[in-house]
Amino acid sequence: MQIQFADSLPLCPEFQPAVDVRCATPDLDGCLHRFFDTSPISPSGSYLAVTRFRCENRLPAPAETAEVVVVDLTTGEVDVVAETRGFETQLGAQAQWGATDREFFFNDTDTGRVWRPFAIVLDPLTGQRRELQGPVYMASRNGLLAASSCLLRTGAMQYDTVCLRRST
Repeated sequence: MQIQFADSLPLCPEFQPAVDVRCATPDLDGCLHRFFDTSPISPSGSYLAVTRFRCENRLPAPAETAEVVVVDLTTGEVDVVAETRGFETQLGAQAQWGATDREFFFNDTDTGRVWRPFAIVLDPLTGQRRELQGPVYMASRNGLLAASSCLLRTGAMQYDTVCLRRST
């Protein structure tokens, strides 16, 4: 797949790369994409999914929000498609694409009386969204299956100052 980048997305020559490297979010600080075995680029090659942190110099506080952002690589237009409380500093909100550019997965958390993590499936073109019963770590390429560990039990298995604060 060849991606057509907007002229407004600047080249990044500082590191003298062997291939062209572009900055997809030149006007937004704090953006990252997940980096495991899924691409942050949509199936058509037109969009990039990133999570934007509100602050980069500290760990996020419980219930703090981040932004879920979709960048149109062909125009350079940036669209904040959602706010999320279901993110962390290494993989963001697990933002990833399903089968088409109209199927976009990311995590959120209901921070009411009982903290409940769940995934959202969003059509970024219309804003239509639906909640899944649990969070997503990995969505299948056809968008029909999603897998995740139980994030509610993760704190019981890992030493985590956030979990310690909530339990004391």
